[in-house]
Amino acid sequence: MDTVTAEAAFLSVAMTDGDVLDRDLPAAAFGDSKNRAVYLAMRRLRDQDMSIDPVTLPERLIADDRLEDAGGIDYLGKLGGVVSQRSHVEDYARIILEGYRRRGLDSVGRRLSQFARNGRPVSDTVDEALERLEALAQHASDGAVPLSTEEDLESIETASPLVGQILHRGTLAVLFGAPEAGKSFLLLDWAAHIARGRPWMGHSVDQGSVVYVYAEGRSGLRSRMQAWRDYHGSAPSPALRFVTQPVELMAPSETRRFVRSIRAFDSAPRLIILDTLARCMLGGDENSSTDMGLLVRGADVIREQTGATVLLAHHPNASGDRERGSTALRGAADTVLRLRAEGRVRTLSCIKQKDAEPFKPLDFQLESHAESAVVTPTGAIGVRGRYLAPTEARILRSLQQSSLEEGLSATAWMEVSEVSSSSFYNARKSLVDKGLVDRDRPGRGSLYRPSPLGCEVLEALTP
Repeated sequence: MDTVTAEAAFLSVAMTDGDVLDRDLPAAAFGDSKNRAVYLAMRRLRDQDMSIDPVTLPERLIADDRLEDAGGIDYLGKLGGVVSQRSHVEDYARIILEGYRRRGLDSVGRRLSQFARNGRPVSDTVDEALERLEALAQHASDGAVPLSTEEDLESIETASPLVGQILHRGTLAVLFGAPEAGKSFLLLDWAAHIARGRPWMGHSVDQGSVVYVYAEGRSGLRSRMQAWRDYHGSAPSPALRFVTQPVELMAPSETRRFVRSIRAFDSAPRLIILDTLARCMLGGDENSSTDMGLLVRGADVIREQTGATVLLAHHPNASGDRERGSTALRGAADTVLRLRAEGRVRTLSCIKQKDAEPFKPLDFQLESHAESAVVTPTGAIGVRGRYLAPTEARILRSLQQSSLEEGLSATAWMEVSEVSSSSFYNARKSLVDKGLVDRDRPGRGSLYRPSPLGCEVLEALTP
C-alpha cells in the first residue's frame, strides 16, 4: 500500500471512529494536501468534542474556508467509500509516518545540497540539518511506547559510585551554595582527583576524563590549578579539560555542538561540570518551570549522549536552605548537595539522593596555598608544602617505625597501622601519589618505605 492510499484509508476509518485520532499524527505526515486539510478539520472537531460525520466534517471545512483545499464534497464522498478496516489502522499509521520520514530525509538532503552550493558555513549547515533530523526522530518509533517486563528490568544497571557514595555515574547532580562557600574549589578538587584516579577524602573514585565548563570567566582558574598541582605534587593531567565560556543548555543546537566537542575528546567521560547554572541559562528565567525544564532537558541530552555524570553548580535562595529558582530542578535531579561555610570549615550535606542512602555531612577546609587555596581535610597537617590527613600521618608514622630496611608489604603495613582496610588503601595511594612513600616495584607484592621527602615531613611533625 502506498502512502496516499494509507492516508485515505486512515481518514476513512476516522469518519466512523474518531478515537483513531488519539494517535496524534503530525499534520505534516499527510503528504497529500487534500488529506492534510481533511485531517486538520477532523482534529478540530475532535478537540471540540464534536462528532465526525458526513455533516459536521464539510461544515467544519466550510467554516475554515478549507473545503476546496480538501477536494470539495466529491472528494469527501470518495473518502467515505474507501475500503478500510479498523483493525488495520496501526498499519495505516505506520505507512503514513514512514512516508513522512522519507520525505523529510529527502528535504534535508536537498537543503544540504543547496547550502553547499551557496557557500553557507559548514557548522550552520550541520546544525540546521541536525535540528530537522531531530524533529523527524520524534516520530521514529511510529508512536509506539516500549513496554518492559519485570525480567527486562533485571538488565538495568544500578548507578555505580563515581566519588564514594557522594556522586554516582551517569546521573544528574546539583551542588548549591553561597559564593563564599567555595563551590568552584570543591568542584575543581573533584575534577582533578577523578582525572587522576586519586581517592578523595578517603572516598574511592572511578577514574576517567572530566570536562569542566568554567563559565564565569578565566579569572583565577590558572592560579587555582597551579596551587592544586603544587599541593598534591602532581603534573598536569590530559584527562581534565576546560571550557571557559557558557554552554547554552536551553539551545538544542548549542547543546549538540558541545556534545560533539566532548566526543572528539573522549567518547566516555566520567564527569561534566557546568559552573554555573545561571551562566548556562542565557535568556532563561530560573523561576519558570518551563525554562528550567528546557535547561534540564539540555543537561539530560548531554548525560544521555555521553554517559557522564552531569553536575550543575547553582546558587542558593535568600535563606540559603535550598537552591534558587523553580522546584523543577530538584525534581529532575538524582543528587542534590548543599555546601555551607563557617569560618575555614566547609560542610557538604546531601539533600537528595534518589537511588541511595544520603551520606552523612562531610567537613573539609579551604587552606591558602601558592597564591590561591586548596581543599584539605579538617584537621589536616601542613608540612613542606604537603597536607596530610590524620589517617595519612598515622600510617606514614607506622611505616617509619615498623619497616625493615627493604620495606614492608601492604599487608604487613596495614597490620601495624591498625586502621580499616578501606582507610588504609586510600591513604596509601594518596601517600604514594604525594611522593611521601616509595615502593620497590609497581603491582602486587610491592614493598613500601618512607621516601626522603616523607622522612622530612615526619621529622617536621615530631614535637
